Parts: sequence; structure tokens; C-alpha cells
Amino acid sequence: MQNLLSKRLVVFVLSFLSLSGCASKYVGKATADFQEFSCEIATERCGITWQNGSSILYEVESIGENRYRVTGTVDYKVEHGAIRNFVVFYMLFMDDKNVIHEKRIETFSTYRELDFEFTSDSPVLQSTIDNLRLFVRT
Repeated sequence: MQNLLSKRLVVFVLSFLSLSGCASKYVGKATADFQEFSCEIATERCGITWQNGSSILYEVESIGENRYRVTGTVDYKVEHGAIRNFVVFYMLFMDDKNVIHEKRIETFSTYRELDFEFTSDSPVLQSTIDNLRLFVRT
């Protein structure tokens, strides 16, 4: 009996973890909450540049009806020696009311080229970066 309960508990926990990992963190939230670094995708190159020359720069190109291609670079310049430096952030894509698509980016190094495509239910008008974390491991 105890063995059966422990198996059921393991199955329940694994099911919960797999479902929670697929949950969207930003989709459906109001566009107004993410205006600090947002840019109009039709007219601007998006991103952030820091004083030391580090940058996250990208362009969003429409390649069909509600289909988009994102290209760009993440260049994280670290001025001191470390074993591992990397960047983690979310790219958010928004229509006039809500976030309609999100993409988690992990560089696993100080430099990464971005090149991916996505499809949305409505036209993307703006993009932004959120939850940016810079890591330096010594």
C-alpha cells in the first residue's frame, strides 16, 4: 500500500512540474506594464546598450501574416576575469493591448547571435526586454 502511494505521489509531482514548466510568464499581461525599454518594431532596432559597450540589439522582421523573424546579438563585455559569464532575459512581443509572445534567452557565454522565428495570433507592434540578469561566476 505504501509503495503504491509513493508511486502516485511521484507521478503527481512529475506531472505538476512538467505542467508548470510550460506555463507562460508574460503572455496575456498588459502592454502598458512593459514600456520602459519597449520599441516599435516597424521603425526601430530594439535593445539596450551599456556604457562599457555591452549590448543586446535585435531586429524583428515580418516574414508573413503574423510570422516574425528575430535577428541580433547579445554581447556582454566583462572587465574582470571570471570563469563563466552569461546573460539570461526574456524578449517580449506585444500588440496594442497585451504581451502575445515571449522567448527566454540564455547566452551560456559572453556572446550570442540571435536568430529565431515565431508565429502569433495577432500582429506584433512592440518588443521589449524584461527580467534581465547578468551573471559573473568566479
